[in-house]
Amino acid sequence: MRVSITALFSLRTLLIIVLICLVVFLISGIIPSILYARIPVASAFRNFKESRRNWKLGSLFVQFVAMTFLIILLSVVWRQYNLMINDNPGYNPDELLYCKTEGVTPEQRQTVLSELSRMPMVKSVSAASTLSFDMVRGNNVWLPGSDKELFYLNDLYFADKEYLSVMEIPLLEGAIFSEEMADNVCMVDRKFAEKISLITGWTDGVVGKDVLVSEHGLSHICGVYESIRIGSIMWEATGPSMLFYRKNPAESPILIIKLHEMTPENIQAVSSTIERLLPTKEIHVNSFKLELVNLYNSSRLFRDSVIIGGIVVLLISIIGLIGYLQDEINRRKSEIAIRRINGGTVKDILSLFVTDILYIALPALVLGCLIAYYAAVKWQEDFTEKTNLSFLLFLSCAIVVLTIIMGVIVSSSYRKAQENPVESLRSE
Repeated sequence: MRVSITALFSLRTLLIIVLICLVVFLISGIIPSILYARIPVASAFRNFKESRRNWKLGSLFVQFVAMTFLIILLSVVWRQYNLMINDNPGYNPDELLYCKTEGVTPEQRQTVLSELSRMPMVKSVSAASTLSFDMVRGNNVWLPGSDKELFYLNDLYFADKEYLSVMEIPLLEGAIFSEEMADNVCMVDRKFAEKISLITGWTDGVVGKDVLVSEHGLSHICGVYESIRIGSIMWEATGPSMLFYRKNPAESPILIIKLHEMTPENIQAVSSTIERLLPTKEIHVNSFKLELVNLYNSSRLFRDSVIIGGIVVLLISIIGLIGYLQDEINRRKSEIAIRRINGGTVKDILSLFVTDILYIALPALVLGCLIAYYAAVKWQEDFTEKTNLSFLLFLSCAIVVLTIIMGVIVSSSYRKAQENPVESLRSE
């Protein structure tokens, strides 16, 4: 289900970007061309020069809005994507490998665990029932002697005594799992401890207390660990979690291997060892860190789509602006020459075109910022953690767009502003 949702999300966002580019392209070029083609030539020269100029200004306005929108949206998407892939999930995914061994007997699995633990590149190994970034099942909690359900929790099911140290999950209080503990021992996260203490009024903590958990029955709490992210920022299970002790790690289907150093050679060595010990099974060794990054492929594809759309719109806008400026320079070359003869400087001439464009650029920047803000807020609704949509971000992007516009204006009209005004008047 996760793959299909990602594919649909990416296709939808890509179509939106393509549609934006198409609309800008139509407004900028094709529609005005069709309209101008239907105007009689003589009438066009006599009566429609100003109308044509207004059309070009209107198309430039739309281009500036689209360019501002896409640059801001790209900045937001880029920041959000970096936030997600660099996020701290509450455990350390670096140097971690995992493999799923469903269909393998406990004896075979124990052989693999023993062999892996002796390899020089392996720091430690553990076994668990679930992976933290997968969607987990839930169960209900209530107190012994009561039939009132207290709350719903995310059940991580079983893990061995090495699990917390391999994952580098901090222990807040109590003790981690040990071989001396009974089968009904469990650990809970900080959210669980805070929530149940608030409901029951416990003031001495939860360590040593007994609770009833559906599917597990009477469970004894031995410790509290720091809450970790279950799932991803895009679909996080935000409730409390609980982890149960399994003395025999070979009974858990997922093997977690912590390396001293994550290198292709070490990964290949681990994979080859597992293939040698389980020749009839197809076992894939995966990187924890890479899997966490892959969870956000839809956001990466969206970011790439916005980049493509932004480049297309930027090129259309620059071409449209250059075309408008060339027409204006030709239309006003006599005025420019007269101003130069009367003492006007290059700066004065450039200010004519800058002021002309600013009248449409500034409102376009404001409108583009507003549209981008609305789109960014709607897009970020899918995430539990969001990058900050600060005023400085929007202002910086608007300044970048304005700088590009001003740069095109100056570079396109600077040569004409420096020309000999006598030559311009003589050509008239």
